[in-house]
Amino acid sequence: MRKIASIPCVIMTALLLAAPPGRALAASAGRLIAKGNKSYKAGELDKAAEYYGKASVKLPESPVVAFNLGDVQYKQGDFEKARASFADAALKSKDLMLEARAWYNSGNCAFAQGQRQADSDIEKAMAYYKEAVEFYATALEKDPQLADAAHNMEITRLVIKDLLDKLQKQKEQMEQQREQMKAVVDSLVAAMERQRDVMKRTAELAADPAKGSSRWNDAADRAGDSQGRVKDATSKVREKLDSLFPGEKPQPVQQASSQLDTATTRQDDARRSLSERSAERAGDGQEEALDRMQKALELLTKGEGGDKGEQQEKDGQQERQQPKNEEQQSQQDQQGKQDQQQMKARNETARAILEEEKDNRKKRRQEATAGYSRVDRDW
Repeated sequence: MRKIASIPCVIMTALLLAAPPGRALAASAGRLIAKGNKSYKAGELDKAAEYYGKASVKLPESPVVAFNLGDVQYKQGDFEKARASFADAALKSKDLMLEARAWYNSGNCAFAQGQRQADSDIEKAMAYYKEAVEFYATALEKDPQLADAAHNMEITRLVIKDLLDKLQKQKEQMEQQREQMKAVVDSLVAAMERQRDVMKRTAELAADPAKGSSRWNDAADRAGDSQGRVKDATSKVREKLDSLFPGEKPQPVQQASSQLDTATTRQDDARRSLSERSAERAGDGQEEALDRMQKALELLTKGEGGDKGEQQEKDGQQERQQPKNEEQQSQQDQQGKQDQQQMKARNETARAILEEEKDNRKKRRQEATAGYSRVDRDW
């Protein structure tokens, strides 16, 4: 983003004495306004506001009182009230120069409100900046010689342009992150399918009566090697998540990472159990690992990438700030629906894999138990 020249947001002050009709009102209101001006210059803003407020009761149609009250409210940081006071002054004033300065000050209030929202709510910030441009333009209509209004209007337009450029860049980054998240999900689903395959082979080893034979030991070694490769694949999924969110991670991503950490621990336990020739214990670890992987997948696909729900809202804000024709909007909506369907399909496939393998493992255990009967010892 280019460096923007500072905008002169110093409020133009009137701090004038009103010219009320009638001597009694003149004396009373004039003293109040004078005291308000003195307090304002001394930095005693609360006192100044109090004096101007009392003066406005006596002179409700005075644009100067409303203008001066707006000055105080701006200094206090209450930009919304200040805008209302300046708008009131502009509507009541019959002096074009005073009216122009009231609209100019309204523009400065709107600009300050935009600055407050720039880091937290870009949509609101953009709305305030656009209002500021309108106020500056109105000020110039009333007084074409008001150079500060022309300068501020140009600076505000540059701020809006830079903000739009920033939004476009963020949108491109989020789109890239979405594609990367799809790749992470695909890798996780692939790792789950490989885990299911090793889990099936391990269950067959547990049910094999030839346990301890050379053939059985070779099969256990191969299963252990495969389990180690699945663990490496799961670890890579975890690493990809870290690379996608190098800073603070969204909560669903943190939870998914934790599930994958547990999964890799159980996978390592299963590999070790196979090397120790305990297929039953390895199967228990594999089942928990697959369950943890499924939970991680659900967390990542729930919002199309962890924090995707918030990203979709930000996308919506950005899209509302940049006009699109109906065809572009329709294409984006269609793409979004396709992405959601793909994520849902991946999740359902992975869940089916997990449930099917749990059922198969249970059946294998039942078959293994039913196929053999206890032999009474007679020695």
